[in-house]
Parts: sequence; C-alpha cells; structure tokens
Amino acid sequence: MATTFNTKDLNPGTWFKIDENDKDSGEICIRTCGIDDIKKIRNQTVTKKRIIKNGVLLVDENTNENLQNELTWDICIQDWRGLVDEKGKEIPCTKEWKMKLMGESIIFAKRITTCIAKLSETEDEIGRASCR
Repeated sequence: MATTFNTKDLNPGTWFKIDENDKDSGEICIRTCGIDDIKKIRNQTVTKKRIIKNGVLLVDENTNENLQNELTWDICIQDWRGLVDEKGKEIPCTKEWKMKLMGESIIFAKRITTCIAKLSETEDEIGRASCR
C-alpha cells in the first residue's frame, strides 16, 4: 500500500462556504502555512539586532506585525468565488482585497480564522492517524 502526494501542490487549499447555513453562499479556499511559508514570512518580517550589555551578547528581535499579517493572510487565503459587493459586482481575490476584508470586516475575518482552525484540527487528526 502506498501514500500518494500531489507533488505539484503539496499544500493544497480547502474550500469552505462563507455561510455554512446558506448553500448558495460564496466560498473561500484556505490553506495553512507550511514550514517554508513560515520561514519566508519570518525572514521578511523579523529584524535582529545584536547588543552587548554588561559583557553579554544579546539578540533583540523586532517583528513587523502588520507585514507579517499581510503575508500570512495572502498565503492562507488562496482564492474565493461568489463574493460580491453591494451592487452585485464580483470582488476579485487580490492581496489588496484580502487585506481590506481581513482588516475591516469582522464577519469575514472571523470566518477565515474559524476555517483555518478547522483545517488545522483536520490536519492534526490526519497526522496522528498516519503515525499509528
């Protein structure tokens, strides 16, 4: 018996309904950040400064949290469909719209974080099962 991996997309997204109670609601494709994603985000958002204090070398880290959030949401939110504005016009899945919706729409941000939590739980369960 073998385990198959899609080598062209090792961390595929999962589609979720925006409103689980409405079969006609828009959908969003979410994925969790992989180790390589986290490393890239960290390299772009964390600066280290070496300080000698009382003869001891210390490393002071500063994180650009706004950039960190922006990069994280851009990676985790892969796509969406059926998201429209008040005039019925399709909202494109762009980095700018991801940041606007995550920053200004509590409903959208809450749904995204809920979906990521569900996806993480599922991945944890799969990981535990495959280790048995």
